[in-house]
Amino acid sequence: MEEMTTTEVRDAIGAGKTTVLIFNGSTEASGPALAIGKHVYLARYLGERIASKLGNALVAPVVPFAPPTTSAPERLTFLGSHMDNVRGPWSGGWGR
Repeated sequence: MEEMTTTEVRDAIGAGKTTVLIFNGSTEASGPALAIGKHVYLARYLGERIASKLGNALVAPVVPFAPPTTSAPERLTFLGSHMDNVRGPWSGGWGR
């Protein structure tokens, strides 16, 4: 979806795309041989494969953060932010 215009998204909904997939992919350093965004790239790749198999889905831009593992309040903040990302497509016409 990140490379689509709003008109293209609208047309995709009209053509039967009823599901939007939202993935997270952390960005982290893993040494000089690996890209910092490796999890984002993997999430995008797998998302596109899953969307293709489902047939009625598009992939939203990957959220380049993963849930924190440090404390419950931080995890709840992350979850609240993520839920805001999920609610957005619903208000734009997505079925589920």
